Amino acid sequence: ISPLVLISGYFFGMIFGSILILISLSFGVLTLFLIKNKLGIFSNKKYFSRINNFKKIIIKNELEILLLLRLVPGSPFFLQNILAISCSNNLKKIFYSTLIGISPAVFITTGIGSQLKNISSNSLNSNKGNLFSDDMLILVILIISLLILRIIFKNKKIF
Repeated sequence: ISPLVLISGYFFGMIFGSILILISLSFGVLTLFLIKNKLGIFSNKKYFSRINNFKKIIIKNELEILLLLRLVPGSPFFLQNILAISCSNNLKKIFYSTLIGISPAVFITTGIGSQLKNISSNSLNSNKGNLFSDDMLILVILIISLLILRIIFKNKKIF
């Protein structure tokens, strides 16, 4: 999702670009969930026995694990979506965990895209304006909060 999010930050700015991406990705996972239910995907026990075993483990802490799945950086977004819809049948939990869980990464990436636009416009105008705007401050705060969340989840030993 990073190129799309960067482009959104570049063209729409950090705040509006983030809102657009968050809405589109959250409704995208809802669409995938509805398609899964309509077509009966992941109901074949022969192929998805491992997912079903994993599903039994996470039923107790479903929302927390769905959030953790979204907050872990580096895993492909399509894989996160498949795991989320295969391990949960609660539409609200999937929607909110996606919306909340991807927010830090989306804000950070759109902030980078927004700053790229500022850098390119400043270099074209040969003006050395202040690149550390309010957007950059929000970006730094989000990075710090993401790191704090990671430390909290790591120390709680959820698994």
